[in-house]
Amino acid sequence: MTLAAVAIAALIPVLNVLCVLVLRRYGAGGGTLWRGLGTNPYILGTIAGLLLNLTGLPLPRALDLALDIVGRCALGAGLILVGAGLRLGDLRRPDPALVAGVLLRLVAAPALGAGFALLFGLSGSAAVIAIVCLGVPTASASYLLARQMGGDAPLMAAIITAQTLASMLTLPLLVALAS
Repeated sequence: MTLAAVAIAALIPVLNVLCVLVLRRYGAGGGTLWRGLGTNPYILGTIAGLLLNLTGLPLPRALDLALDIVGRCALGAGLILVGAGLRLGDLRRPDPALVAGVLLRLVAAPALGAGFALLFGLSGSAAVIAIVCLGVPTASASYLLARQMGGDAPLMAAIITAQTLASMLTLPLLVALAS
């Protein structure tokens, strides 16, 4: 779990910056790169967390409790928004972008991870954790980011839904194959 937490903590800021770069370039939201980075709540939250961690300053108890409550409901709220943005017809008639989004995330990424695990001699629970982390569905926050920055939010909602449904089959298979 510690290894997974360290990997996720390192990857999330990098992936968010890359997403902002792509959406600034290809999304309909427009604006400057610095504005996109400076207004991204995931990047701002990461910076605030790092600053609090480095300074060692404690949060006031009321603020800590409020942030804890918001954090606990964030995943559910994100999934509700994804569901609200979903057009079921997109799942019945998947286009190439939807199929690619599912296959790249749930098949290609874990296969690439397994290859790197073998290449670098990673084995045991560390290899299983790495492969499973690469095979989980994308975060519901990607829908919010696509919507905020002029990306294809309905396509992202369909990708998240399809990945979540397909992962019920692929994740147990990944664990079995990686073990």
